[in-house]
Amino acid sequence: MRLGPVVHGGLLAVALAFSYQTSTRKEGGAPKRGTYPVWKLGALSAVVFESESKRVRIEERTDENGSYYWGEIRRSVPAKKSEPHQGGTDTGDAEPIAPPAVPEMTVTTREFPVGVAGEELMSQYQSLVALRKLGSLEQEKLEYYNLHEKTISLTAIEKGKGERSLLLANEKIYGGTDRYMFDVDKGLGYVFSGKLIQPLQSAESSLSIKKVHAYDDAKVTSIAITTTGGDTVLVKRVTEDAKGEHIEWSYEVAPEATDTALAGFVDRVKKLKPTRYEPELKSSSLVHIATLRYRASNKRSLGYLELYRQLASTQEPKKKSGSALQTQYYIKTERTRVLGKVGRLGADRVDQDLVELFGIAPAPVAPDPVAPTPVAPDPVAPTAVTPDPVAPTAVTPDPVAPTAVTPTAMP
Repeated sequence: MRLGPVVHGGLLAVALAFSYQTSTRKEGGAPKRGTYPVWKLGALSAVVFESESKRVRIEERTDENGSYYWGEIRRSVPAKKSEPHQGGTDTGDAEPIAPPAVPEMTVTTREFPVGVAGEELMSQYQSLVALRKLGSLEQEKLEYYNLHEKTISLTAIEKGKGERSLLLANEKIYGGTDRYMFDVDKGLGYVFSGKLIQPLQSAESSLSIKKVHAYDDAKVTSIAITTTGGDTVLVKRVTEDAKGEHIEWSYEVAPEATDTALAGFVDRVKKLKPTRYEPELKSSSLVHIATLRYRASNKRSLGYLELYRQLASTQEPKKKSGSALQTQYYIKTERTRVLGKVGRLGADRVDQDLVELFGIAPAPVAPDPVAPTPVAPDPVAPTAVTPDPVAPTAVTPDPVAPTAVTPTAMP
């Protein structure tokens, strides 16, 4: 009996089974982190990722609504240096004036509330595992694994118990996204999953909140709206026809009179997403437009959204000369916790809806710039100018030759 066909048939069956498992694997499943324990911390308060030009910090904070995670990204870029001093007027023996000192690096900071992806990442760092264990690494081995220079620092801060530090190779392992890692405290080397590093490298897009509310939209049955024009309640009604379900909104005082304009307003508010968070900006410095409180069927509060307007006249001048200031809009929700700047066009349309549907006062229109009126100088009386005295010039008369007179003959 020939074994060749049997062996090949068995291998083919194994390959098909593996292919089936791969093709039917659920998307979004937990990525492979490893099985070799690195540490297990009691209570993780912060994780700090620091490379040559960027520092990312994800930390736990607490306010009146409970604990949450907050992110901060600090970038350092070379500062633009001024042109070299070309000299000027000769000052004799005086020392030449040196140009003003220019900082070597320019630092910018952005902050953001952390979403579900960030919470899961922090859980992974609390009980950290590696893909492989390399054992003890001496200096020569550190160089072999590119862990001797230009490394990335990764620090986990445990509440009340200090820090744990790792060094990560700046370069990925050839053919993948994983990296070599060195446990500074224990002197051990590991292979670290790139799935734990990539979110920190793109922290703002990967770890920030994707929705400004945590509740399920289907649970909202009414919205209480407070504006300068008073309080209004909108109620939701779900209808169904051959094309499926439809959500309609109406005023609570007339629940049967649905209005498509109200549905458009609710949808436009849902699309307001912060592009930048301003934790230092105070709502007291802005103009409050409206507060929307979302409620469930039992009137239980699900969340809120506050909308603010910042007039151009109250903004700081832009650094770039010639750029005009425009009205800006900010929102704050139970999940953002701080003010976030939203797209001006979408928020401006919501602002108009509030004027048309709820009777609030429209935003003041900035006056057109008025050209300065030229000021005529005060009339100045003419000053009499006395001519300088001119000394008389002595003129010597030209000599005149005597004219000869011929005497008249006498008769």
